Amino acid sequence: MDDIVTDGKLPSGTEKFDTALFVPAGGYYHHIGGNVWNGEGNPHPPAHATGVKEIILLLPDDGSLWKLKNT
Repeated sequence: MDDIVTDGKLPSGTEKFDTALFVPAGGYYHHIGGNVWNGEGNPHPPAHATGVKEIILLLPDDGSLWKLKNT
């Protein structure tokens, strides 16, 4: 997963493979997944290309935000 920068910080229970990772939450094994299945080292797609450019996380309270940042 060299193409996905994690800064060495992944939530507890994250499953990390050579080309994908799955982040768990609330007992479910992959609420958020990431991959480089389009090919490792490929150039980034143009700005107008389809794909996920950002996500918004809705958390129930400040404690959940702290846990997300510090787990």
